[in-house]
Amino acid sequence: MIKLKTLLAALLLTSGSAVYADVSGGYVTDMLSGSSGIALVTFSGSRTASPACQSASTPGRWAFDSTTAAGQTYLAELLTAYALRKPVTIGGSGICDVWYDNESIASVTIAN
Repeated sequence: MIKLKTLLAALLLTSGSAVYADVSGGYVTDMLSGSSGIALVTFSGSRTASPACQSASTPGRWAFDSTTAAGQTYLAELLTAYALRKPVTIGGSGICDVWYDNESIASVTIAN
């Protein structure tokens, strides 16, 4: 029983959020997409941190792949937030795997 409790505690401690940085209370100010499905979105809020790959000239910009199921969800959420002028919180992945110099989105939360 003690081994099971130890295992569960270890799993809880190591399964934390993979979010690296976020922007809180920001508004969608700009969106750009192309035929490849890559979308770049800019927010007005401030970031808590940035990965080394994030461009210093575009600190409020994030990337996602709109051809994936997650990316289509992000696109719908971001367009809704933009249309309704709702603030959003973006969680970052900590890497720039979708676009070389912009952190990839890991989560989107629309404020009520």
